[in-house]
Amino acid sequence: MRKLTILYVESTKAMGGQELATLRYTQGLSKRGHRIVLVIQPDSPLRERVSRMDMIVEPVRMSKASFIRAVLDLVRIINRYQMDIVQSNSSLDSWLLSVAVRLARRRPLFIRVRHISTPLKRSISTRLLYQRLFDIVIVTGGELARKGLVERDGLKENRVVAIPIGYDQSMFKSQSSYRDLRKELGLLENHLLVGIIAYLRHYKGHRTLIEAAETVCQQISNVTFIIVGEGPEEANLKAFIHEKGLDKRVILLGYRDDLLDIYQSLDLFVHPSLEAETLPQSILQAMAMGKPVVSTPVGSIPEAVINGVNGFVVPIKDSSALAEKALQLLRDREVMKRMGQKGQEIASRYTVEHGLDRLEAMYFESIGDAR
Repeated sequence: MRKLTILYVESTKAMGGQELATLRYTQGLSKRGHRIVLVIQPDSPLRERVSRMDMIVEPVRMSKASFIRAVLDLVRIINRYQMDIVQSNSSLDSWLLSVAVRLARRRPLFIRVRHISTPLKRSISTRLLYQRLFDIVIVTGGELARKGLVERDGLKENRVVAIPIGYDQSMFKSQSSYRDLRKELGLLENHLLVGIIAYLRHYKGHRTLIEAAETVCQQISNVTFIIVGEGPEEANLKAFIHEKGLDKRVILLGYRDDLLDIYQSLDLFVHPSLEAETLPQSILQAMAMGKPVVSTPVGSIPEAVINGVNGFVVPIKDSSALAEKALQLLRDREVMKRMGQKGQEIASRYTVEHGLDRLEAMYFESIGDAR
């Protein structure tokens, strides 16, 4: 099998699931012998992380104001490395590449990775991108997310591929020895912990979780909710927690790099997404660590969180239903344990190695079709 030269472009300056997925897949493809070139913003938080990885990094300033300059930089990079494939991850880099690939000396295969499950905009420009300019669209969820693009948005079925973002199976395993978060928080050993690990954006459903926590805390005295992550909603969430009088029961921990300890400390994982998501990494990671999950039917989440098997799926924005299912589980540790074990079995289908296998197969098949 020949090795490919692949350009990944990431114009965002955040550090969430999308950006971490880009790192995971570029690193995985690089280890498989492909030549990876990663284009990021000069001030991207990804820059420090990729400096320790074996791949070529090309900083390019990408913005509407510098559109022409960025396109020319991308054309230069595509020509210099003689790209087989170029891949965009966000709206801005999609538009930049849609021009650059057509100005390059040899046109590479152009792939758009879509990390959200919301319907496509009805604008002419969006339709042009998705129906004419992209060769392939990858959705980072399962069949539910793929069907949405085909049946709802009218994309051709043979041009849309579902490849869930896999988790690192070698990393997310329960350890016999770990740092229990209860000690850090000054809680007793039998205290219950419920948590979410997610970038602090409105569509992650943190406010629904806080509303549910209010109900749960009224009925169970020894439970604490933790919110791990950073993002633009931090100040609003702090204010909402204070408004609810939950300052000591719902704790914002900010960004943490000790995720294994946090997952292992939790009794229950919740992720009450409102919209947009395909299949959050944190859900798969929690499942891999043997934790039951309560989530919502957004994107492809119901393909991984099977209602009544490894957790529960509750209606969007329904804090009462979320509280009810959380209470049901927190009151029965045996059920939580059994559901956690089922979740581990399901999570094994979503490893990063499975994802890389499917990605490579799609690359070679698509290149064969295109040439």
